Amino acid sequence: PHNSIDRADRPRTSTGHRCYACSIASPPSTRTEPMSESTTQRILVIGAGAIGCTLAWHLSSEATQAAGIRVTLLARTASQQAIERNGLTLWQQGQSCGTHQIATTSSMSKDQQWDAIILCVKQYD
Repeated sequence: PHNSIDRADRPRTSTGHRCYACSIASPPSTRTEPMSESTTQRILVIGAGAIGCTLAWHLSSEATQAAGIRVTLLARTASQQAIERNGLTLWQQGQSCGTHQIATTSSMSKDQQWDAIILCVKQYD
C-alpha cells in the first residue's frame, strides 16, 4: 500500500505488502502482550524531513509499539511543535495512510540512552 519496491525476497506483512521497514518492524505472531520496559527498544530518528518523518511514521505503528519499539523524532522547534500538535500523517497518492502520535524532541543530552540512532539529514545541515 505504499511506495516500496515489491521484491519476492521480502516476506509479506499482515497487510499483504513486502515493505522492508514493515517486515523488520512486525512483531512475532506468538507475542500476546507488550514487552516489558526493560526490553523496550528506544530508537531516535534525527531529522524531520521527508525521509526522517516517513521512517518515524513506519516505526511508530501499532505493531512496532506492541513489539516494544519506542520512536522519538529529533526535529527543529517549529517542526517539533507541529508534530506534537497534529501528529504525523503519511500521504500516498493523495490519500492519507493514517496519523501517528510520535514522541519528539528538539535537543539531545548526554544522559539519554538509545538502542539505535538513525540519521536522516542532508549533508550540509
